[in-house]
Amino acid sequence: MTQLSETEKKYVKNKEWMYKGEANAKERPVNSLLNCELEFKQAKVVTKQKESDENEILMLVKARLREKKFDNITFRIENDDESDSAPNFKPSDASAVLNCEEVEDLLDVLNVELMRISDLNNNICEFKRISTKRKTDEHAKNSKSSKSSAIKELKKHKNVQIL
Repeated sequence: MTQLSETEKKYVKNKEWMYKGEANAKERPVNSLLNCELEFKQAKVVTKQKESDENEILMLVKARLREKKFDNITFRIENDDESDSAPNFKPSDASAVLNCEEVEDLLDVLNVELMRISDLNNNICEFKRISTKRKTDEHAKNSKSSKSSAIKELKKHKNVQIL
């Protein structure tokens, strides 16, 4: 019992004013904050722009406006690993158009992936892809309606943009 009563007295006794939480002026001794070292976070110092820097920028802008140089900005991309970089995109590739079969294949892949996401990878649903031969037969029967229905199906999904 004595050990229990000692620990109880230790933890129940009155704490110093700085450990009680919020303390007002009446609860703490006079000038007690002058003797304490307070720790607080300081924001990073923002360097002020000098007038000379602003004037230099202004002169540069005025000179470019006089010379009518508006599009001379060059962007430098520094890559250490060229193997990791994406392949170069050519503007001629932008005109490539997906045919109906490619759109349907894309639709199938999207549906399967969305079902897996909604299934939370519990594999409750089974996914089967339609064979390409069957697709070409269906495509021959109704090419116009399948293309528009495939595009409508793609538009139902979020984050899919048809160009």
